[in-house]
Amino acid sequence: MTSTVSKEGLDAFAYHITGSKEQAEEFLAALETVILADDEEDIIEAKKLLAYQQQQFQYARDVVTGKIIVGRLAYLACWRSLQYLRASREPNSTEYFDPFATERIRRFALKFKHLEGDEKFGGKPFVLESWQLWLLSQIFGWKDKATGHRIVRTAHIDVPRGNGKSFLVSILVLYMMSMDHRYGPKVYCAATTREQAQAVYKAVEEHVFGNTKLMDALGITRKAYSIQCRNKFGLGEFKALSRDTKAFDGKNVYLGIVDELHAVDEKVWNVINSGAAKSANTLMVAITTAGLNLDSFGYSRRKFCECVLNGEVTLRSFFCVVWCADADDEPFCAATLAKANPAWNSAINQEKVLEEAAEAKILKSSYVEYMPKRLNIWLNSATQWIDPSRIEHTYKPELKPEDVDADVCLIGVDMARVGDMTAIVMVKCSRDLTGPIYAFPYYFLPRETIENDATGLYKQWRDEGHLIQSGESAISYEHVRNTIKKLYRDYGCESVNFDQALGMETGETLQNEGLEVFFIGQSSINLTTPIIKLEEKLVTGTFFHNNPVMSWNIRNCTMVEGRKGLLSLEKPKKEQDKKIDGVDAVLNCLFSVANNEVVEPVFYSN
Repeated sequence: MTSTVSKEGLDAFAYHITGSKEQAEEFLAALETVILADDEEDIIEAKKLLAYQQQQFQYARDVVTGKIIVGRLAYLACWRSLQYLRASREPNSTEYFDPFATERIRRFALKFKHLEGDEKFGGKPFVLESWQLWLLSQIFGWKDKATGHRIVRTAHIDVPRGNGKSFLVSILVLYMMSMDHRYGPKVYCAATTREQAQAVYKAVEEHVFGNTKLMDALGITRKAYSIQCRNKFGLGEFKALSRDTKAFDGKNVYLGIVDELHAVDEKVWNVINSGAAKSANTLMVAITTAGLNLDSFGYSRRKFCECVLNGEVTLRSFFCVVWCADADDEPFCAATLAKANPAWNSAINQEKVLEEAAEAKILKSSYVEYMPKRLNIWLNSATQWIDPSRIEHTYKPELKPEDVDADVCLIGVDMARVGDMTAIVMVKCSRDLTGPIYAFPYYFLPRETIENDATGLYKQWRDEGHLIQSGESAISYEHVRNTIKKLYRDYGCESVNFDQALGMETGETLQNEGLEVFFIGQSSINLTTPIIKLEEKLVTGTFFHNNPVMSWNIRNCTMVEGRKGLLSLEKPKKEQDKKIDGVDAVLNCLFSVANNEVVEPVFYSN
């Protein structure tokens, strides 16, 4: 007796088995593979493929269906992986997913044991968690139909401390050196300092010593400064290299790992990355937590990941996932910690971390340790004034002075010593400061200072038109005066407000030319109210400007509270190269407006 099942009935059955429309479609596609198999061996292989694939994408499905709660960026990474899986089934797709590639790594990991830990983990085999299995599957599973080569060549794994990064690094190193069927694979871990590089090397070395029988079977031995693997594919080698980039030159890199990218400069990344671009199936992996420098290469990579995950940039060879808290999350509760830490219910000591959260809620020193390491949130310094996420929204590149209608238009100036930065900022706002504040900054630096800047930021801003090169070794004060006069006359400014300490000479010259000039003493008595007003606008999202250097200035500000609650803003004490001149110029303007009138000069030259 033959029975038939309608398409609707099969759809209903698949939905009942999987629990969602998307998973039902995936189940039916895999089921079709099994049904169309010609013999029993093919059927067995097809069933394995289905089982492995289901296992490797289970974490992503649980995230997308809400069974596991994660932050927005991790959600987007999971959602994208399921979209890729669906697209790979289209007839014109150029890629396919190979679950056996990741299954080999899973089995390889089982050969290792936890070398430390309590009775729950110590001495037990490593079992990859669902999030780790999914992550590795996205790196190793996707392949090109035409060549069979891996599609992903660069991976960025961004996760808080304590979630098993060291183990992932060790597995990647030992697997790709011994089991990836590559002749003479060269594996390198790069770091800025020798100490960082050695820490990664020792983590791998511990697994070599702790699993001697397995290492002997794989042909892996420890040498003075490297770990080597000799087998039928030749001699593989793993080394840890520090900032001395000469050590990288000319190397053919099969796997390059950069650990704690937040502490690594761009030069280290670029040199090892260039070595990994020479042949097929090479891989660059960054594994990191957040840091405390928003001008660093590591932070720029985080922002690039956000662009990729948001769909602003399409780069199929790049895989990234970022586990972190969202900006509007309560940072000190268990629910937020669970969102940000994929191993919250396994490897993380919850009691200890919640104690850290309670401390961070009260102590500033604990807060700046807690936010990057436990929630993977970038901060700018140990005493940062404004949350970085709020600063990002202040920059409006399309903003023009002529488009802003305001009661008050003033110019604030923060003059520099020889070779330093001078800032001119035109401010437009309401006279009672109830509305938004609009700032239009102009920054000046001499050529020598720009060219000698090790970070490259000054050169970038100059080339993009955000920073004005003026003079050779010292700024041309005539250039500064002419810029002020043009703004003053073109926009009908009420006054020019200089800092009293360094603005006297330029200010007096402009006074003699008929401009209304005031000199503002930079005391906390004068600046407390302007600081409070500016902070209010920044926090409420009603301060706007059109120059990225101003965003940098705001990020660099640290708050100092003195006697009687008086406030001042300073550069970070150990980072005097971080400037805040544009903010100082804005405060000079707000000093006048905060007093509800254009005030009499604080200091007269005559």
